[in-house]
Amino acid sequence: MIKIFFIVCLLMFVVSCAENPKVCESDDDRISGCVSKVYDEDGTLMGEMPYQNGKLNGLVKAYGANGELLSEMPFKETLVNGIARLYNENQVLVEVNFKDGELISGKCGNGKKLNEEELYRASVSFVEALDICKHIQ
Repeated sequence: MIKIFFIVCLLMFVVSCAENPKVCESDDDRISGCVSKVYDEDGTLMGEMPYQNGKLNGLVKAYGANGELLSEMPFKETLVNGIARLYNENQVLVEVNFKDGELISGKCGNGKKLNEEELYRASVSFVEALDICKHIQ
């Protein structure tokens, strides 16, 4: 769980919109557009962070040890903007909606909307939203 939290935090610093974007190799690439890829010590892809104009811009993705998609977070000019999702076994566990970096709504995979207190807790970390939804039936 802590590993996922750190991956998501790390991934919050990257972006790109191209279908087959160039892999980032320099700061200049981050200006022209590229995707920074994060690997674990075994060489397994853990995340992809797209950049455009030197800022995170696009869908940041985190992957598990088996290559499964764990999370997606859309960024626009380094701010989370849009619907971010946490997955487990290809099922959506949590969806939270951001506008210009601010959490504005959220719901659990079962469709239950998060109330104001739950949204506040979820704004602390994406992983907190997952914990909230685990306890909601």
